[in-house]
Amino acid sequence: CNGDLMGSDAGYMRSEVEVLVRLSRCDYIPPQSFQARDRGVSPVGFQYEKACIEDRLTFELRSIGLFVETTVPALDDKEEDVIIHEISQLERRLHQQIGKKKAWLTKINKAAVKEGKDLQRDPPEQVAMDKLVELAYRKLL
Repeated sequence: CNGDLMGSDAGYMRSEVEVLVRLSRCDYIPPQSFQARDRGVSPVGFQYEKACIEDRLTFELRSIGLFVETTVPALDDKEEDVIIHEISQLERRLHQQIGKKKAWLTKINKAAVKEGKDLQRDPPEQVAMDKLVELAYRKLL
């Protein structure tokens, strides 16, 4: 094909394809000749450009095969209460787990700080000697 599609309609067809390609890339700027020549016609690009963002998103989702429900079914009060109760139970268990982990981390941190202070105060050989003396003293008692 040499670039011309179908004689006089070639410009329109090429422009329509260009509109669709640019719409898919979100950089559509209609050419001036296309606007001036086809004022009476309502091409896809102009409709798309004038549509609100929700309509554009719906159009794009449908173009890839996804169909969005416009209405959301209402929940019964019982179903809603059950869901709220389950959420509160899960939140309660989460807070319990967080509390336990904080307690363990605090305990580990205190032990590490105490051990670090012991090591800073005396050389390791002295600490080992003190522990051996303490063990020997306990055995004598």
